[in-house]
Amino acid sequence: MKELAQSYVAFYLAKPHISYSRVQTIFSSEYYDEIFDYTKVEEALKQGPEYIEKLAIEYFLPYHLLNLIKAQFKDKEKRPIDPAFTYHILWILGAIYQRKIREKPEKISLVPDFIQRVIFNPYFYEVCKELKACMKYRKDVFIPRSLKSEPDLMKFEDVLKTFMT
Repeated sequence: MKELAQSYVAFYLAKPHISYSRVQTIFSSEYYDEIFDYTKVEEALKQGPEYIEKLAIEYFLPYHLLNLIKAQFKDKEKRPIDPAFTYHILWILGAIYQRKIREKPEKISLVPDFIQRVIFNPYFYEVCKELKACMKYRKDVFIPRSLKSEPDLMKFEDVLKTFMT
């Protein structure tokens, strides 16, 4: 549940700093009610299996992407960037998905292939490269401190803009 919620907050709510450093606040009413909105579940149950599957896809998509990102950090020798950037990478990939891609797989069984092919493979390493360039260019980025606050999130806005054009 923790990682599902963290991935949702970074991917859909664009708050990677919360996912990274303030996990306990995710389970407060401010975020919890938005993430685990019971009215969505009730509506999906009323509409039937197709809507339940769509709701499951909504949650599974960022969670599966989170796991793909984490897998890239297992081998310390081959890490493309500091693992502290996990949720910031997910944030940028979420923005790319929501602004450029927008399509969803029809079945939950198609989610892993869809994410790998449409989101992860085309963008993951490019996002890492741009984040590294941002850190090199900006002398006011300090890891992990700069990943923990909303004002510091703006330091990475240029990276996000790179992928939105």
